[in-house]
Amino acid sequence: MSKTKIVELTEPIELEADGTQLTKLTIGTLKAKHLRAFPKGMFGGKTDQINPVKMVPVIAALCNVEEKIIDELSMTDFLTVVNEVSEQVEKSMGQSEPIGEV
Repeated sequence: MSKTKIVELTEPIELEADGTQLTKLTIGTLKAKHLRAFPKGMFGGKTDQINPVKMVPVIAALCNVEEKIIDELSMTDFLTVVNEVSEQVEKSMGQSEPIGEV
């Protein structure tokens, strides 16, 4: 069974012209298929830290949304999601250092 984490957004994102809003993101479990979304050289390279902006494709993949949705997150919501994803990556990949400063 997959573990998911639900993040309630402090600032909902308007999805449609009719006013439909996204009020939460569900972060799925990190799987091997998500490794394709990570920036090249992130693992096994010279640095264990990456810029949180480079996490957008990873976050989109884990949340099963398009990158343009992640682009519309408020900074507060974005940093909350980055922290949740970073914790999951650290646990899953056995990293001892944070992925990036936020």
